[in-house]
Amino acid sequence: MSDSKFPILRLPAEIRFMIYREIWTLPADLDSDSDGDSDGDSDNDSDSQSDSDSDSNSDSDSEDVDQVNQQLVMITTIQNLAITCRKIREELIDEYFTRILPKTQLHLGSVYPPLRSLYRCRGPAHRPPKLSPLALTNYEIFEVLQSSSLFTDHLQHVSIHWGGCLCFGGSRYQISIRPHGLDWLAELENLKTVEVVLTDDMVACDNCSSKLLMLPRTLEKILFRVFISDVVVEEYEAQLREWFWGQRPSFLAYMAAMEEEEDLDAPDGKEEGIPERKELVSHKIEHHIGAIEVEWPLSDTV
Repeated sequence: MSDSKFPILRLPAEIRFMIYREIWTLPADLDSDSDGDSDGDSDNDSDSQSDSDSDSNSDSDSEDVDQVNQQLVMITTIQNLAITCRKIREELIDEYFTRILPKTQLHLGSVYPPLRSLYRCRGPAHRPPKLSPLALTNYEIFEVLQSSSLFTDHLQHVSIHWGGCLCFGGSRYQISIRPHGLDWLAELENLKTVEVVLTDDMVACDNCSSKLLMLPRTLEKILFRVFISDVVVEEYEAQLREWFWGQRPSFLAYMAAMEEEEDLDAPDGKEEGIPERKELVSHKIEHHIGAIEVEWPLSDTV
């Protein structure tokens, strides 16, 4: 009966896994090749350059949207296959979620500036501007990821662009990681590394700071990547790391107390200690998914 419902199961396992691997096809990074007709008429050189820049930007935007759409199809297809039957789900877990995802970094950053949220108490409400096709598609990707128990259970490496408060209830928010992006990170059961990219000074409400410090106990490493002018990058990154690890033990103790109240004691009645900080541990990254159209280089090691 199951074979009649799922013809793919009639195929040999080797063929099925070839199909699975074909689904996971991430586009190669495309270098912008803006070589125009540089030998054109010199009288119209300025206009030609302007037109060329405009065409180049348009082509780049189109390529970005195409790549993100390809990601959306890929992630949605994997998720849909995973819910067809137990056999396919087990094979996908073996192929993707234990072999590929440990080498994949998910990017939850925004491809557009943070927007003002609706003020609840005073002043007029600020309607957010219309989102670009790229931003909308990224939002759809995150919705699929956030609704998937498989991705939630197996994602290990995440990058976020800290462009102001990341919570929806703060003074500003980023639609691309709604709803409650930091809350969702706290649900990742195997989260090992978080990369925080800053293109401006790190400003956060107490709510966002607390959520960052209350990331899962599985977290081994947090990386702050600073792209801010007029700062000593190494010193600022080191300062942020020390702030995080200095504050984290008290927040982990608070989390443990909350778990105890909810009768979620550790196995065998043993209390969980403070997880070991593993700054020297490195993980090789071979794949990037999510909001990867960014102005800074993507990491190959975290």
